[in-house]
Amino acid sequence: MKKPLLPLTKLVLSATALTLTVFAIIEILVPGLIRSLLWPLPFEPVPDAWLRYNALTNLGLVSAALYILTQNDWAVARPYLLSTWVLNALDLVYSLLLAISSPVPAILWLYVVLAVFYVIAIFLAWRQQSAAS
Repeated sequence: MKKPLLPLTKLVLSATALTLTVFAIIEILVPGLIRSLLWPLPFEPVPDAWLRYNALTNLGLVSAALYILTQNDWAVARPYLLSTWVLNALDLVYSLLLAISSPVPAILWLYVVLAVFYVIAIFLAWRQQSAAS
């Protein structure tokens, strides 16, 4: 039985698609911005080829999020949200470990804050959708 997506779940999926689209555009068209602002020294510079591969991955994830929004079904959304939650939770843990063990650029802390918001938003959307049955 189809269970429509609630507004918070739609918001999380839409924000995910928008964010990944912006990053894909930057990775393809303005790779220098990645190296100068979004992934600066002391991190290793990211090669253009890797940025383009990452952009294609992001566009694939955008396509999946848009598909889920058009299907408007919780059963379709669950695997995507679970995988993005796990990915972001692991990135969050790694970012904190990295920050503790070595000098990092200040922007890493912005990534930590954004990851915390995203992990919490997915968790809340999941709970809300699950309780709506």
